[in-house]
Amino acid sequence: MSEKDFFKINNIPNAPLQKGTMLVSPPLMADGVFHKSVILLLEHNDEGSLGLIVNKPTNYKVSQVLKELPDFNKDTFFGGPVSANHIQVLHRLSSIADSVNIINDVFWGGDFKKIFEMINLNHINETEINFYLGYAGWSPEQLNKEMEENFWILVPGEKYDIWNEPEALWETIITELGLNPKIAATIPDDPMYN
Repeated sequence: MSEKDFFKINNIPNAPLQKGTMLVSPPLMADGVFHKSVILLLEHNDEGSLGLIVNKPTNYKVSQVLKELPDFNKDTFFGGPVSANHIQVLHRLSSIADSVNIINDVFWGGDFKKIFEMINLNHINETEINFYLGYAGWSPEQLNKEMEENFWILVPGEKYDIWNEPEALWETIITELGLNPKIAATIPDDPMYN
């Protein structure tokens, strides 16, 4: 078996490049920022694409980042390398005004003042919301070109749960695509060091 066959991914679904699709980094992606990443696409149109890395919690608590939420001690997530000082939010609440339904029970953004108020009144619990530092963005046609170069694996976002153990999401998806989970676990964060 060649090295190429050893890391071959089987059963790749035919997911369209659109809002709600997940971009999964292949096991040997050398880009440190996106290594072992799962990105939920929030927008994909003629003006470009925008998504959030949904599987990489940080060491920063929401209470450390947002003064409006002094008692909310859930970890924030690294959403991507663009505008890392800006906060994005995904939640499960269809009642939040101006939020955008991405897939199933995943809504993006909305009225932050109302979100803060609901959290402080304990009307939103930690299992219903995630905060992200930064986002991943692509200029027009950039993501299409990356797809032509097999930079990403596309999977249907509605098939996966971003709320329950998101840090295990990449390995879960890669395993379902046919890579042995024991092999996936041994791939270093920086593939140059093996």
